[in-house]
Amino acid sequence: MDLDRSPAEIAHEIAKQTRALNHRTLDPAVFGQPGDVSEVVGALRTVVERLPQALQQAAAGLRRHDGAGGIRMDDGADPAVAAGTVLAAIEDAQGALWTVQEALVEASGPLSHMSGRVTADEGDGVEV
Repeated sequence: MDLDRSPAEIAHEIAKQTRALNHRTLDPAVFGQPGDVSEVVGALRTVVERLPQALQQAAAGLRRHDGAGGIRMDDGADPAVAAGTVLAAIEDAQGALWTVQEALVEASGPLSHMSGRVTADEGDGVEV
């Protein structure tokens, strides 16, 4: 874990790697076994489980700046109102992530029991 990077650099790396995953999985054949799907869904579940904390900590950073009067708006809007809007939206996002997390937990159960089919003549081969 490289904690010498800024929070923004780490968040950008997450976005970059998610984009790479999206491109890599355009062809469903990259999932050679159901276990490959299980691994990806499991890892994404972990990401989703960790995002609410990251959002909570980002919100705490914004509250710190807002409380110190350290926000200036380039459009002339009231910084306190804008901060309140952002904080409410982050709270909504956290709630939505809990819903995503529950769905991924539900998907992970059956996925953990899946494997490729074994052909009768090969004994340990995989039907394709």
